[in-house]
Amino acid sequence: MGVLQRVIYILAFASIAFTATEVYLTLNKLWKRKHEVEVAESISVTAMLISLIPGILFSLNYLIERQWQGLIDQLLYMYLVICQIFIGIKFWVQGERKK
Repeated sequence: MGVLQRVIYILAFASIAFTATEVYLTLNKLWKRKHEVEVAESISVTAMLISLIPGILFSLNYLIERQWQGLIDQLLYMYLVICQIFIGIKFWVQGERKK
């Protein structure tokens, strides 16, 4: 493995830390206010569901190709999307949960 390939390999794994930080910072702002109707209504559930499709396809591709960096990265984003879907469907809003 060449030096350039090794550097790119290390940077690809390091980028997972950036993705984890982005997911944390995005969810941190939403999670504190997940019970508010305005926050739940500001999330487009349809857009989040549509964004799962390429996420699943890329994850499967990364799994087949054994590209663990890409797979972990996509799984982190899919976790973010799933959390946003639950917030968007008002799962934690009082009185809306049973709908």
